[in-house]
Amino acid sequence: MTAPRIAVLGLGNVLLGDDAAGPYVLELLRSAWEFPAAVELTDVGTPGLGLLQYIHRVDRLIVVDSVKASGLPGDVRCYRGAEVMAAPPSPRVSPHDPALHEVLSIAAFDGAGPRDVLLIGVIPACLELGAPLSAAVRAGAVRCGAMRCRGTGPARDSARAPCRPLEPNLWWLPPPQRAA
Repeated sequence: MTAPRIAVLGLGNVLLGDDAAGPYVLELLRSAWEFPAAVELTDVGTPGLGLLQYIHRVDRLIVVDSVKASGLPGDVRCYRGAEVMAAPPSPRVSPHDPALHEVLSIAAFDGAGPRDVLLIGVIPACLELGAPLSAAVRAGAVRCGAMRCRGTGPARDSARAPCRPLEPNLWWLPPPQRAA
């Protein structure tokens, strides 16, 4: 029996402040955990309907993104696939808007959609061009990564901590200010 294919996708535009929550969480996971070959972590950016290529023929899907929800910036919300599909799709105003609902529908129609879906969302504070990732969303991102440790999500049994954690590759963030 082959291991189920698990895709962990970070959605978001790293140039729009807290919209980078998904890529940020992915880098935290990559730096702190070793995953087996069946688990693929991918920063997908803002693919719109191109998201289909990342979820086609995947057994389990975890998507991390910033989400509009009630709560404070940095709060984490989890939505199962049925909850994602129960919400009406939002109007797409650009080809880069997340199209998770539409893509899951297409994959299901094709018979190649994931059987287990989890959307982990972080409520953003600021989505302005050039804004830094807020402290609240950074803290929320750490909680998202810790969810894997507590057994939340389809990849819960698939990772182990490496002997020596790596430094996350946060290429889009400015280097820390040096002390004078």
